[in-house]
Amino acid sequence: MTQPILVPAAVLGHHLEDLVSLIKQVGYENGILLQLNNLDIGAIHDAAHLKYLFNAVRDYSQTRGMSWLFVGDKGLRKFIAQQVDRLDDIISYEVEIGALSKEEFEQLILKRVNFYRTNAKVELPIDIDVFLYLFEITKGRLRYIFGLLARLMASLHIGDLTDRVTLRIAKSMLIKLARARIENNDITPTEEQILRVIV
Repeated sequence: MTQPILVPAAVLGHHLEDLVSLIKQVGYENGILLQLNNLDIGAIHDAAHLKYLFNAVRDYSQTRGMSWLFVGDKGLRKFIAQQVDRLDDIISYEVEIGALSKEEFEQLILKRVNFYRTNAKVELPIDIDVFLYLFEITKGRLRYIFGLLARLMASLHIGDLTDRVTLRIAKSMLIKLARARIENNDITPTEEQILRVIV
């Protein structure tokens, strides 16, 4: 297993410039595209870490022959505008990708299942109704759907599960997960009541 190598930011900058030069020499006249994924505030990164990352990237985001693509959840553009104003001046374009329709989402799940199915008799261990329910409560945000599914499957015990996850089982487990999260955040009874009204 290789060990990660830590280099000063200036050295990284020189390596990136050399990479652009090399790429152009072999015929890619537009240079390189660097894509940073999963820039979700709160869900993946805390705000302080993202602010540090964007400030570090800022100096390299104007390197000739190098384009950057930042991929994150809703609120990323606003965060950059409010927290990293020098990077905000550099960003030139924003694209918002909406959620799939419920029908497209269902087709996506079924297509994935059929692609990975090794036996025609094997069925998905999670009812499609569970996927559609999660689609509704997350407003179609795939990261949250699959995050909830991963937590749901990790929290199921032998007594909870017979042969498949039905909507009845999923709803009760999601309520348990929500209650555990509320308890971990040490909220007052009044705050919990307000959350219930909002939900």
